[in-house]
Amino acid sequence: SSTPPGNDSVDTDPCKEKVCLISMPDTQLVRGLLYDTGTRRLSERLGDIDSGEKENDNEEDIKNGNKNFTLKHQVPVQSIENFNKKFEYISPEAAVDLEPVVDGEKLQKVNTVLRKWLSETIKSMVPRKKSEDSSESGFIYENFAIGDDHICITKDMIAETSLSFSRDGLPCGQGSVTLMDGSLLLGNFRRGKRIGRGGLGGERLENLGIKSIGGFYTSGVLDGHGKVEFLDGMVMEGLFMNGYLEGCVVGKCSNGDGDGKVFIGDYQRGVAVGPCWRRQEGGGWLHGVVDKEGQFTGEDMLYIYPDLVTCLVGNFRNGVMIEARESMVDMIINPGEEGDILHVRAAAPGPGVHIFSYQPSDDQAMSVDYQQQDPYERDRVECRRSAVQNAGEGVFAITDIPQDTFVCFYHGIYIEEGQNSPQSNWDYQIFLDWQAAPASPSLDILPDAWSYKDYKASLGHKVNHSWQPNCQYAKFYHPVFGHTALGIRTIRQVARGEELFTNYRYDLDACPEWFQKLYSNNED
Repeated sequence: SSTPPGNDSVDTDPCKEKVCLISMPDTQLVRGLLYDTGTRRLSERLGDIDSGEKENDNEEDIKNGNKNFTLKHQVPVQSIENFNKKFEYISPEAAVDLEPVVDGEKLQKVNTVLRKWLSETIKSMVPRKKSEDSSESGFIYENFAIGDDHICITKDMIAETSLSFSRDGLPCGQGSVTLMDGSLLLGNFRRGKRIGRGGLGGERLENLGIKSIGGFYTSGVLDGHGKVEFLDGMVMEGLFMNGYLEGCVVGKCSNGDGDGKVFIGDYQRGVAVGPCWRRQEGGGWLHGVVDKEGQFTGEDMLYIYPDLVTCLVGNFRNGVMIEARESMVDMIINPGEEGDILHVRAAAPGPGVHIFSYQPSDDQAMSVDYQQQDPYERDRVECRRSAVQNAGEGVFAITDIPQDTFVCFYHGIYIEEGQNSPQSNWDYQIFLDWQAAPASPSLDILPDAWSYKDYKASLGHKVNHSWQPNCQYAKFYHPVFGHTALGIRTIRQVARGEELFTNYRYDLDACPEWFQKLYSNNED
């Protein structure tokens, strides 16, 4: 049976069906969350740390990864391996009383450590188990755990197989077995147990967003190095104990995109625990201490923008932002020892800070507050009259921007492939997937958002066209817009005050008249 050992109850919680969110359209997802948002306001102090320990700045405690320390100041570090010895620490009690002060030098040092840790972890973390006894035999595994609990298969459990059976009704030989519950087992069966290389697929895994689990089996038990392939293309390699994923792991998407999805976390008994990281498409990160089901659910979760400083902190459910406020990553909590998962904290938002929530568009309207600016975009660009004749408004850099940096976002109504926009003017219509176009959904801007004074929630549609662009469109998952947005990323360094341009790449057979004239003039 695929039911975890010792757990015969049937879980009817409808939220469990929403564990796999990766393939659900954004507009359906947000509607699914409306039935029971359970929202609570963000705690007054984001620095609260669950600890009653007294202040202790003993060097030996720091060396041993004492969990009751938080970062106050930082000094440059020479290596990630020993950076936990380089900090000055304060007690959690003192940390919660600190006034939020924007300290540029401190922010830069935190950012340097975080950026280096993420980069080196993604490149070189070796899967490892954290303790020998964390997957003790006899533990009741949850039905959302990543693992394989099919140990000995008998004839009465099988729906379909080409294998032969022993006299006592146990499958034997190399091949596959489909069980009554829909699970698909692969491997070399000896008296009902897999030996050597094998795997698992089927409905239970698909409900977790998983395509398959594979590895080596000893007497029917998955043990040692294994691989988990997710439905969204992510691949996670790690260690299995008693059939379940265990220890620190890194999961990566295999699409070759440097800004693709990544997961960094620690698993115990097949469930992610403690502080975890999940990079979204485009380079933003979800971060926080996951809930008992290994989900990014809680009141102090962070969405961190690609600069690894700007963030939105607040109430998230299964990675979806319910209610959050603008802040900055300003503290590293519990650096721990080599190989541990880094945990960061955000400064307490100031008074009167806007509330952000997940509000993707549909095919008729944009749901966001038109006057609420994106904090990441606001710190990099501004909208004013373009330097290009008759171009109207344009977007300009307000600071020097390096190459390969997302600077602003293009959000509009979401139009499915083959569907028509509710307006006839196609000046602002753009494909969401430029690689698949024209077989792609698209975005469009309705007239009530054409002017900057009327709509400030995103500025990407104000970036003008050029045959020598300094930016390009790229996929970006946004915490407010979801997948109903594109990111605009620099393709070279852009100086402060310089106007941003992209190549619109219109199809000449279906493009505005002004673009046809511009194309003809360029050809001349």
